[in-house]
Amino acid sequence: MLQSQLIVMFILLLCAFSRPIVLRPVAKMRRAGDAAYFIGLWMCIGALVMLPLFWNEVVYASKLSPFIWLVSLFKGFTLWACIVLMQMIRTHSSSSAEFRGMMTIGILACMNIYFGEVLSLLQWLSVGLLFVLGVVFTLKGHLSSLPAKYKWMFLALIFISALPGVTDQVVLTKAHWYIHFALSGVGIFITSLFYGRSRMPLRERFSDKNAMIAGITWLVSEAIILSLLVTYIPVTLGVMAMTMSVPLTMLVSAVFWDEGHWKEQVLIGGVSYLAILPIILG
Repeated sequence: MLQSQLIVMFILLLCAFSRPIVLRPVAKMRRAGDAAYFIGLWMCIGALVMLPLFWNEVVYASKLSPFIWLVSLFKGFTLWACIVLMQMIRTHSSSSAEFRGMMTIGILACMNIYFGEVLSLLQWLSVGLLFVLGVVFTLKGHLSSLPAKYKWMFLALIFISALPGVTDQVVLTKAHWYIHFALSGVGIFITSLFYGRSRMPLRERFSDKNAMIAGITWLVSEAIILSLLVTYIPVTLGVMAMTMSVPLTMLVSAVFWDEGHWKEQVLIGGVSYLAILPIILG
C-alpha cells in the first residue's frame, strides 16, 4: 500500500476515535435525540462559516441532478438514526456501539460494488475477516451481556450504518465534499426537529461544555473524513480505517468505563488489527 494511503487511514482512525470519547459523557447525561440535535446544529453552523470558501462549488452543484442533493439529505437522516441508536447503546456499552463497524464494513463493500468502487483481493480478504470478527464479538463480547432490546438495536445499527458510506460513494464521485457535508448536516438537523426535538434550553445548546465539544468534534472530523474519501482513498477502505479505532475504544471502555475485561478487549482488538495486515502488506 502507498505510504500516502496509510497516512490517510491513520488520520481517519484518529477522527473516528475522537467521536465515542466525546459522545460517551453526553450519552450518560442527555437524551439520545439531544446528541443528534446539537450535532446537526453545529454541522449547520460549520457549513455556514465555510460557505464563502466553497461558494463556487455550491454554484456548480446547483447544476447537478437533484438526486445528488436528495442523497446527501438522506445521509443526514441515516446519520441521525445512527447517532440516536449509538447513544442509546452507549449508555450501557460504548464498545458495542462502535463495534458494529466490523460487520457494517462487509455490507458496505458489497453495496458499493454497484456504485463503481473496486477493491483488490487482499482488501476483500480484510473485509471478510473483519466481518467474521464482528460476528464473534456479537456472540461472545460485551454485547452478549446486555438486555435483548440493545441487541436488536445493535442489529438495526449494523445495517443502517452502511447507508452513510453508500451515500458517500454516490455523492463524492459527483460533487465536492462540502456539498455533502452541508446537506447531510441539514438532514440531521431537520430530522431532529421532526423526531424527538431536543429538550435542551437554547442557552445550553451553546454553553453546555460536553455538548459543544461533541458537536464541534463531530463537525471537524466529518469535514476531514469527507475531504479525504474518494479523492485519496476508496470509501470502503476509508470506513475500514475508521473501524480500526474500535479496538482503542474497546480498551478505553474496559479500563475507564468498566465495560468487559481489558484482556478480552485487547485480544479482540489485536485480532482485528491482524485482519487488516493483508492490505498493509499488499
